[in-house]
Amino acid sequence: MIEEDNINTIIEAIRSEKDDFVRLYALNLLKDHSQRNSTVPFLLELINDKSTKICAKAVEVLGKIKTDKAIEAIKKALSSESWEVRKTAIRALGEQDNIQITELIVPALFDSNWEVRNEAAIVLDYYKWKPSNLEEKTAYLISKEKWEKIINEEKVSVPIILSFLNDSEPEIRRNIILTVGERKITDPKAVEILLKLLMEDENYDIREKAAEALAKIGTEKAFKALQVAGKSEVWFARKCVASALRFYKKDKNMLKLLKTLLHDENLYVRKAAKETTIALLEKHNNETSHSIRYNN
Repeated sequence: MIEEDNINTIIEAIRSEKDDFVRLYALNLLKDHSQRNSTVPFLLELINDKSTKICAKAVEVLGKIKTDKAIEAIKKALSSESWEVRKTAIRALGEQDNIQITELIVPALFDSNWEVRNEAAIVLDYYKWKPSNLEEKTAYLISKEKWEKIINEEKVSVPIILSFLNDSEPEIRRNIILTVGERKITDPKAVEILLKLLMEDENYDIREKAAEALAKIGTEKAFKALQVAGKSEVWFARKCVASALRFYKKDKNMLKLLKTLLHDENLYVRKAAKETTIALLEKHNNETSHSIRYNN
């Protein structure tokens, strides 16, 4: 039985109990306790607890303690291996009502986990923070998933965009790939990563979008990447290329590759190449028709 008014009993329960449910219950008691400010050193110990839930809850309690010592403890949680703990630390800093803590939160816009980045952007919005450079601005827009704005913005940081091409979250990868294609980012690194995604990503939709992005980039290096994938032993990679060629400029090299894919041994590759051929013919006919009407 935990004596809810006795802070020492609460702390002892958190230390000695093996059941995380009981420990979490005790931490919730600590969060609302009148003497919680005295527990900062103990809570700092819990940030290294083997249970991620306990670590995160300890950081949550620290967020309720608005002292410099609490902030210092929360800062240590920002470097936790657990994204849940890092996200909780960002939220805890947001509860400090101290605009100076924004400098601690900005680096989280570049975190490897999208939930941590999004939490950082939310807290920064609360403090009415403004980016101080192009890198921060781009990372902030990605954290807020403002994809249309990233595509249409006149100036963005290409290195920051490319750094998220291998994001662990498929939806983020997909939207970054679309951004690279729509902005026609010709950086050789972009082509290299897109080819790898086209050939190896576990998500088939990502592989298709990577091929389309390469076609839209339209450089010689990008086309060579499509040629490599178009000759792959993996039929799905060839199918992606066959579908994507409709987005590439019409030239003899593209037509030669498309012709090869039209005679591919795989039915699905041939079907995709046929659909691209039809799409290109329709586009040509529409352009011809428009030109005739314009000239008349």
